[in-house]
Amino acid sequence: MNLFPFPFARSFPDSGIFGVKSLILRRSPWFCILTVMCGLVGWVSADQSGDFTYTDNGTSITITDYPAAAAGAVVIPDTIGGKPVTTIGTSAFQACTGITSVTIAASVTSIGSFAFEGCTALTSVIIPIGVVSIESYTFKGCTAMTTVELPSGLSRIEIGVFSGCTGLTSVIIPSSVTDIKDYAFTGCKALTGVSLPSGILTIGFGAFSNCGGLTSVTVPAGVTVIAGGVFSSCSSMTSVVFQGAVTTIGANAFLYCGQLASFAIPGTVTSIGRGAFQECKALTTINIPANVSIIGTTSAPSVFVNCSALGEITVDAANTTFSSVGGVLMNHPQSILITCPGGRSGAYLIPATVTEVSIQAFANCEKLTGITMPSGLAKIRSKAFSNCSMLSAANFTADAPTTMSGDAFSPTSNNFAIYYPSTANGFTSPTWYGYPAFGITGDPVVAWLTSHQLPADSDLKSDLDGDGVSLLMAYALNLDPNQNLSGALPQPVFTTGQMSLSYYSGAAGVAYVVATSTDLQHWTTSGVSVSGMDANQMRTATVGNAELSKFMRISVSR
Repeated sequence: MNLFPFPFARSFPDSGIFGVKSLILRRSPWFCILTVMCGLVGWVSADQSGDFTYTDNGTSITITDYPAAAAGAVVIPDTIGGKPVTTIGTSAFQACTGITSVTIAASVTSIGSFAFEGCTALTSVIIPIGVVSIESYTFKGCTAMTTVELPSGLSRIEIGVFSGCTGLTSVIIPSSVTDIKDYAFTGCKALTGVSLPSGILTIGFGAFSNCGGLTSVTVPAGVTVIAGGVFSSCSSMTSVVFQGAVTTIGANAFLYCGQLASFAIPGTVTSIGRGAFQECKALTTINIPANVSIIGTTSAPSVFVNCSALGEITVDAANTTFSSVGGVLMNHPQSILITCPGGRSGAYLIPATVTEVSIQAFANCEKLTGITMPSGLAKIRSKAFSNCSMLSAANFTADAPTTMSGDAFSPTSNNFAIYYPSTANGFTSPTWYGYPAFGITGDPVVAWLTSHQLPADSDLKSDLDGDGVSLLMAYALNLDPNQNLSGALPQPVFTTGQMSLSYYSGAAGVAYVVATSTDLQHWTTSGVSVSGMDANQMRTATVGNAELSKFMRISVSR
C-alpha cells in the first residue's frame, strides 16, 4: 500500500537482528527514505582483545584499531576467539608513533588503506606471504622504516603505499607484481636503487618522484608508457635503461633530474610530453628518433627548458615531423623554431626559413648574447627569450612581426635593447612593447657594432681583445666580438682527395674570398669550388687535396 502519493514506493522486509523496516519512496529526481523502527536497533559491535580492537565478521576477524599511545613491538595474532585474523582494517594503526616493529600473522591476507600511516618510529614490518592486498597509503610517512620485502602473492603496489618513507633504502618487489600505481614510492629519498621485476607492465604517475637517492633504473620490457612525473626530482639519477618498446615519455617524466648527463630515447618512442626533460642541467646531447611525432604540446612545446649544458638537439633524418638545423630543434619544414639548446653561447642568427619562434624556444639560454631575426619572421610567442640573462640585443632586419607576445623577452638583462632598420614598419621608439628600441639608419655594420655595445665609429681593422680576430672578420662570420674568438674561426675538413671549409656568408656589404696555397706564399682561387648559400646563410668551399701540402684561407673585405 502506498502511504504517499509518489509514483513509486517499495517496502522491504525486516532486516534480521536490526529490527528495521524501510520504506523507500522515490519521486524523480529526488529520493525520500522513510525508516520505520520496529524495535531496538542493533549494530555490529567492536570487541577488544588485549590492545586490539576488532570486529567479528562471522568467520574471520578484522583488526580495526590500536592505542595511539602504544609503544614497542607489535605482534598481530593468528586468531582471536578461535577465528583467524585475516584483515588489518583501514587506519587501524594510523599515527601510532611509538610502535617500532610489526609482525603480521600468517593468517592475514589483506592490509587496508592508511593502516600504518604516520607510524614514524616503525623500523621494520614482517609481511607474510599470504598477503595478497596492500591498499593505498598503507605505510605513508613511516619515516624510520629502512627495508621492506613484499609478499610473493602481491600483484600490484597501490597508490602512495610507501610515499614519504624517507628512510627507506631498499625494497624487494616480487616477480608477481605487474603494476606499480601512482606515487607508490614518491619521496623515498634514501632509496638508492630498485630492481623492477620483468613482469611489470605499468608504472604510475609520479611513482618514483622525489627519490633523490635513486641513481639508476632499468625499465622492464613490458612497460610501454613512461608515465608523467614518474622520475621527476630524482636528482641523483645518472642512468636509465629501457628493455622494451617504449612509445611514450610522459609530461615532466624526468623533470629536475639534474645529474642525467646522457639519455638515449628509444627508437620506438612516438611522443615526448611537455617538460619531460626540463631542468636536466647535466644533459649534453639529445637525439630525436625517426618515429617521434609529438614533442610537448602545441601551446607548450617546452620539453628541454633550462637544460643549461645541452649543446645540441639532433633529429633523425628519417623523421617527417621535426628537423634540426645547427643543433636547434625545428619543425620539418624549418618554419617554426621550437627549441634552442640551453648550452648555446654567443650570438645566434635565426635561419632565413623561420617564420615563427615558439613558446619558450630560447628560455633560460643564459649564455646567449645576441639574436638576429630573419626578414620573414612573422610570430614571436610567449616567453620565447625569457631569462636570457646575457642577451643584450635583438636585431630585426625587416618589418616587425605581425604577432608579438609582450612577454617574449621578459625578464631581460639590464642592458637589453631592440634594434631595427629605421625604415621598417611596426616598431616604435624609444620603446617597443616596453623594451628599449632603436631605429638604425644606414650602414648595417653600425647596427651590428651598436648591438654588441661597441662604439659606432669603431675601427673594423682593430682587434680589441688581442685574440687575432678583427672586428670586420667577427662581423663577416657572425661571431660575438666580446668573446675570445681564437678557436671560433672556420676550420678545414680533410677527406679522401678533398679539403673543404664551411663559413657564414650572409653579412651585408661583405665580400668573401676563399683561396688555396701549397706554400703559404702564393694564393689562388683557381680550383676552389664554392657552394650556394643554405638556409643558415652558410657556404662550403672545396678544393682537391692531391698535393702533400695544401692550405685554405678565407678573406673578407667591404
